[in-house]
Amino acid sequence: MPVPDLFFAMMKEEWRIHSTVFGGLWFALFPVMITVFAFLGSLALPIFSDAVPYTVAALLAQIFFLLAGAMVGSFGLMGREFMNRRFGQASLIAYASRSLPISERRIFATFLVKDTIYYILLYVLPFTVGFAAATPFIAIDPGYVLLAFVSLTLAFLLGLSAVCFLSTLYAHSVRLLAVTLVVLAFAAFHIGAGIFPPHSFFLDPGPEPLGLSLLFILIPAAISVLFVTVDYPDQVKRFKNSFDSLAERLSPLGSEHFIAKDALDLLRSEGGAGKV
Repeated sequence: MPVPDLFFAMMKEEWRIHSTVFGGLWFALFPVMITVFAFLGSLALPIFSDAVPYTVAALLAQIFFLLAGAMVGSFGLMGREFMNRRFGQASLIAYASRSLPISERRIFATFLVKDTIYYILLYVLPFTVGFAAATPFIAIDPGYVLLAFVSLTLAFLLGLSAVCFLSTLYAHSVRLLAVTLVVLAFAAFHIGAGIFPPHSFFLDPGPEPLGLSLLFILIPAAISVLFVTVDYPDQVKRFKNSFDSLAERLSPLGSEHFIAKDALDLLRSEGGAGKV
C-alpha cells in the first residue's frame, strides 16, 4: 500500500473512531469549542495579568498541549486493550502488519505523521485562531500569534514523541522502561525541570531553543520507529467482580451498565485512567 493511501486511511479511521464515540456533529464542533474557549481565555488575560503574567499563562498553555500530546501518544497502551474491548473485534490499521504486507516501521512512521497533522488541526490550530481573534482587543503584538502556534506545536509533539518512545520501551521490556523513567527523573531533578525548550523558544525565539526542541522530538520518535513492535508482554490479570456494585452506584445517571463496563475496561487496561 502506498504511503499516501495509508496516511489517508489512518486519517479516516481516526475520524470514525472519535465520531463513533462522541457523535459526528459533536466531535466536528470540538475545534469550534476550543477556538471559543481560547478566545474568551485570551480576553481575560489582561484582567488576571497581575496574578498570572503572560509568560506564566503561555507556560500553562504549553504544558496543557504537552499533556495533550502525551495523551495522543498513549495509543500503545490504549489501542491494544481499551479500544478492542469498546468496539469488540474492531481492528486498527496500526496492527495491519500482522495480516498485510506492510512493515511495522512504515505503518508507525505514517501513524506519527497522521497524529501530528490530525491533532495540530484539531487542537493547536483552533486554539491559535482563538488567540489571534483576541489580540486586537488585548493589545498584544500579532506577531505573537505565529510564535504561540510554533511553541504550542513543539510542546504537543514533545509529549507525543516522548510517550511513543516510552510505549516502545514498554513493548520490549518493562524493566527497561522502569530504568529509563528513573534516569529521566534523576536528570530532570539535577538539570532542572524548568528547562522546557518550547517555552524557552517562546520567550526568546532563536535557533538554539528551536533546535533543542526538535532534537527532543525527533530522537525519541526515530527510536520509536526503528524499534517499534505491536507485540506487548503478555500478562494474566484477575480482578474482583465489581460490575454490579459500580452499576448500582451509577444508576442515577442512566445507562449505568454501559458506563460501568466502559469505566472498568479503562481502569483495567494498561495505564488505567492515567493515560486519559
